[in-house]
Amino acid sequence: MQLLLLQTIQAPHDAGERPATSVPGLAAKPIIDMLAGVCDVEAATARMGGLLGIGYEDFGLQVPGRHLFATGGPANEATHHLHVVEHRTAAWFDPLRFRDRLRADPALVQRYGQLKRELAATHGRDIRGYSEGKTAFVRDVLGLDRVPGRYGLGST
Repeated sequence: MQLLLLQTIQAPHDAGERPATSVPGLAAKPIIDMLAGVCDVEAATARMGGLLGIGYEDFGLQVPGRHLFATGGPANEATHHLHVVEHRTAAWFDPLRFRDRLRADPALVQRYGQLKRELAATHGRDIRGYSEGKTAFVRDVLGLDRVPGRYGLGST
């Protein structure tokens, strides 16, 4: 996949796994969740024909600064998610900080896992509803309650 990213995006700055697939003990859907950091999200996504050619679907901007591509089924049932974000911005660092906080706190992992199960039961295939349902929890874990604009929310 990294070779395809290099060819498609023309040298992403970095790539890695997103939280649910890289936190031991966390309940997760069987989705390989990847994060690709690029200089310019708009320019990079304009060159994503290679991904579309191998079956990825373009789901556009899901939250400010994060463009989603998925393959293997409808977005919330896909086998692979690729989140293209601007490297070294909140869209890059926040998921990694969130993952690291989960890895350090087993009780937090249990709470997050329970929330994810409840949201999956409530929202089914509605990826936006599922994602929006996690926003308050993620913001709380990252201490973002007073940071407007992150995760597509206004000030709180």
